[in-house]
Amino acid sequence: MRNYTSDTGAVVNQDIAVTGNDAPKQYKLSPFILVIAIAFLAIGEALAGTSVYFVAMMASTMLCIGITYNILGGLGSIGGIAFSVFALVTFVISQFAKVILFESANQNLEAPELTIAVYLMFYFCIMLGTFVFGRVRLPLPKPLEPRTDKQMNLMYLFSLVVGTLATFILAGGELLTGGGDESTSHSFAVGFQGLLLFAVVLAVQSRLRRSNGLHSVDMKVLIPWIIASSAEFVGGLRFGESSKRVKQGHFHGFIGSKAEGSSGNHSYLVVETLDSAA
Repeated sequence: MRNYTSDTGAVVNQDIAVTGNDAPKQYKLSPFILVIAIAFLAIGEALAGTSVYFVAMMASTMLCIGITYNILGGLGSIGGIAFSVFALVTFVISQFAKVILFESANQNLEAPELTIAVYLMFYFCIMLGTFVFGRVRLPLPKPLEPRTDKQMNLMYLFSLVVGTLATFILAGGELLTGGGDESTSHSFAVGFQGLLLFAVVLAVQSRLRRSNGLHSVDMKVLIPWIIASSAEFVGGLRFGESSKRVKQGHFHGFIGSKAEGSSGNHSYLVVETLDSAA
């Protein structure tokens, strides 16, 4: 839609059709290019000594990646760009590297058949989900906002109480266990401690509304801030000791780690990343 001024001085709207050259490019993969790329990888890996099963699963995975890329709109959409980067890093680059280096794709994998099967199932599920939900637009729920001072005070009180409880549970757990608590109360504290910050936001908004934008701080703002500062001080009493304990645990775990193979009637299934084996 463009506007222009006529000889009489009136502004007239003119509809202009978008031609193929003016339309934004999506950079999708044509079926011919996709087939050529898959055939190149399949032939190259087969000549390098890769098993037929692995080559077939790899080709199927590449097909799922190409179809998903086109469904998402190629490089013309944010989803297509994000998926392209993810697929390149996790799968595509490693396969082309194997062919270029003329190395068997399953050479450095402990469980190559399981690994490639997991990759195929993963990208197939992404392709299926993209196809089913790619054009579905679900209406987002409208967030509830306080309309009156009573509603805002009630929301502030709830956020202050729950956020304070969660903050001190988290700080107390770190103080008693040194940061290694993974109980239900710890999960609750991690999930709801942000309500204390939300109480600060509600208090500031309420103060701005009551003062017509002249003031933003009052006692309701300071209360959650003081509580958060106190909890931070309590939780940091043993910060040095807990961090030292964590570092020692990681260090000893690294020193004591070793590779184990299958022995007797026990077997270990290992799913590895293909880029680490490239």
